Amino acid sequence: FYDFIPLDEENIGIAIADIRGKGVGAALLMVMVRTALRLVCREETSPARVLKRINDILAIDTSPELFATIVYGVFNTESLTFTYSNAGHCYPVKLHGGTAEVSYLDKGGMLLGIFDFAEFESDTIFLEQGDMIFFYTDGLTETESPHDDMYGEERLVDFLRENVDLTADQICAKVEEDLVDFSGKEQRADDLTIVVLKIEKGVKKEGGRA
Repeated sequence: FYDFIPLDEENIGIAIADIRGKGVGAALLMVMVRTALRLVCREETSPARVLKRINDILAIDTSPELFATIVYGVFNTESLTFTYSNAGHCYPVKLHGGTAEVSYLDKGGMLLGIFDFAEFESDTIFLEQGDMIFFYTDGLTETESPHDDMYGEERLVDFLRENVDLTADQICAKVEEDLVDFSGKEQRADDLTIVVLKIEKGVKKEGGRA
């Protein structure tokens, strides 16, 4: 799932998560994670503290085969900063609009819900006009072609560089088209969730799709 959570006039929480496991148990875990996130993020300003508290809640009762990965961060619309923490999730890709330089949002900690001793760290990145952060679940990079090749991170980065001038909504739509072209079929073997944070000229926009 993904979520946008208004915190105050300048800050919005952004989350993308993937629940590992199947059936009713996994569905219940997703509800627990989203509910805990929406409660805790209004009490804690640090994304690392938010994830720590959610992990402590989940680790008490969650069975070992069920766990979650998540990136949660706070985007400040005035300073154009994004402060985040990553709990075992696919590293979001930050692309500089001017140079197409790529970096990854890799600061954080362990998976959610497995270890009660897990700790997390936060990091803050600064965004400029044209910059983009691309969040995704592994259903994207693990999509297979008819020849059993995986879409992969390298192809994803090449795609983002080629389309860095598009809007957030356009990128969400076009990456889905690229996956269909790559796999040769509409139906996917795994779930796919993507979120794009794009700094437009004079406009701050978020786009997401699941």
